[in-house]
Amino acid sequence: MIDHNCVYQGFTTSQNINSYRFIEFMEHFSLGIHEETVVVLDKSTVHKSCKVKDCLQRWKKEASTYSIFLLIPLTSISPKLFGGY
Repeated sequence: MIDHNCVYQGFTTSQNINSYRFIEFMEHFSLGIHEETVVVLDKSTVHKSCKVKDCLQRWKKEASTYSIFLLIPLTSISPKLFGGY
């Protein structure tokens, strides 16, 4: 993730990113948020896992300085919004 000062906050790994690694990253990342922040997640398999969904509910309740949103699939957007196909 990139903060408002364009500072990268993340990690690199040669291993697969699974639910546990993502949750660990978000737990650590959320501790350093002190200004209004928006976190947008895509529909990757990790973000849709049951473990992450449970944490998302908890994070949304606990969050005072950040909001978490999941992207909607593009197929659910009406073509009329874009002038049709």
